Amino acid sequence: MNPDDYSAWFSRAQGFEREAHEILSMHESASTSRVVVLEEAYDSLALLNIKQDDMMRQALRCAENGLYRAAHVMAWAACMDYLEEKLSADNLSKLRAARPSWQGGDIREMAEYVSEYQLVEALKAVGLTTKNE
Repeated sequence: MNPDDYSAWFSRAQGFEREAHEILSMHESASTSRVVVLEEAYDSLALLNIKQDDMMRQALRCAENGLYRAAHVMAWAACMDYLEEKLSADNLSKLRAARPSWQGGDIREMAEYVSEYQLVEALKAVGLTTKNE
């Protein structure tokens, strides 16, 4: 293949990307493009443990294959695992002080008795997040 063929294809690909950014940035009042490169999204997730890393990789594979519902489920599972890890980082002392009626010896047992929404709300009570976040 001629080297000029590669540069022509590369130029066309860049043109396509520019047009895609322009078109997708016009929808839903987006100020920037909604084109997402999954590798870039994954690179921004550096604080994950092995289990969370695996779940996020599965979520990204699902998204790459157009399985968006499965991608959301896997990403949410990774997120909840991360949040549970953060809540239990101090051996649950802040969480037990904020929610003394919650049952369970560890965070996994507590998660059996309370909803995910309650766990997310507890993040505010222990000072890991604010209402706006």
